[in-house]
Amino acid sequence: MGIFTKGTSVALASTSSKHSKNASSSARKSASLASRARSERDTDKKISYLAESIEHLSKAVMEMSDSVPPIGKMIALNEVFSENLAKMIKEKM
Repeated sequence: MGIFTKGTSVALASTSSKHSKNASSSARKSASLASRARSERDTDKKISYLAESIEHLSKAVMEMSDSVPPIGKMIALNEVFSENLAKMIKEKM
């Protein structure tokens, strides 16, 4: 069970990392578009940049939200792994 738990934990960490990278990418796009909007003189283009910026910002928030469950599962699995390891050590002694 320990190897399965460890492997699952590593897979969940990878999933969480993927969501975090996607969130960072979307946040950078949002900031870039907001900056463009600030310097844009044409009102229609400014509104378009701001709308697109908000869209990317919402994607960033969703990605961060999606990264939380794998972290929680990873922590729980690591706790189970630690408990199993402690039991094995006690049994050997």
